[in-house]
Amino acid sequence: MEALLLLPTAPIGACAFAGIPWGCREGSGTEAEAFMTKRIATIHDIAQACLADRREGWRAFVEGYLPLARHLLSRRFPELEETSTLEELFRIARRERGSLFDPAHTTSISPFLLRFGDFVLGEARRRVRPAAPRCSPDRMARYLAPLPRIERQVILLALAGTTLSEIDAIVRVSAQRARGILDAIPTELEEETAIVHAGPGGEAPCLAAIEERRSTECLDDRLHGRVIDGCLTWKAREDFERHIEGCLRCLARFTFYQELVFFQRQLETTPEEVAAILRALDLPEGTEDHGSLRGIRRRLGRWFEGIAGKGMASKGTLRGTK
Repeated sequence: MEALLLLPTAPIGACAFAGIPWGCREGSGTEAEAFMTKRIATIHDIAQACLADRREGWRAFVEGYLPLARHLLSRRFPELEETSTLEELFRIARRERGSLFDPAHTTSISPFLLRFGDFVLGEARRRVRPAAPRCSPDRMARYLAPLPRIERQVILLALAGTTLSEIDAIVRVSAQRARGILDAIPTELEEETAIVHAGPGGEAPCLAAIEERRSTECLDDRLHGRVIDGCLTWKAREDFERHIEGCLRCLARFTFYQELVFFQRQLETTPEEVAAILRALDLPEGTEDHGSLRGIRRRLGRWFEGIAGKGMASKGTLRGTK
């Protein structure tokens, strides 16, 4: 289940195709593409389609990740929230699709969500060039170490420009308690964390510095998804908990993943916004084979024919008949 794209989904393959209204089965273009990508797309499918520069793959990708990109920019780099920045972001994604959609990071949602988040923040930081942090990640980790883990997570989210109500939704800490945690930040860090008292207006420079502290001891990104999904053994979960207690970088990474998952599920986009990004990408129109439901029917027919050795050919005739 983790491999399913975080879009409205249904059972994939033949079952999904069987549920397509007849009026849509013969359709083509954006309406048919939108229907199909929401029915059978997984992150692996979308990555493969984008690597092949196919229009329906980019449509599914934009539908699923445009809201998340807009959220990250609005909270951490509000000066870059304009539509033109988002359009440029997806143009870069298309140019660098070989790196962004690396097969090693598209086997499940957790590594790709984090990879996409890194991509958005990396491009934004190149444009804004954040100021140098006032204290080192080691110093911040030392002063935050005595705090309970949930309090450290609240501080990390606030440093990312997250609002109190959003913090409540992501880590289940009431706005009132979160405000108390932020008011009690150690005095040694007050200068570095002053941003949390000014309200959402951008990320603190120390977050990028913390992320750059990755070492060979740091956790694999795939573990974060397995923790949230409850897919670790008790021993693996215990090892995970012990590690993030002592590693601020991995705690920040886990908190970032929780933020991405929450907003990926909550935020939506409109057909007009998706269409604007697709126009900016200047993609070729979908062909009959790849851009329409008829083409998908033909590929499904060939697939069933291949595994059964008989059945319906791509043009709807039986093997051995005319």
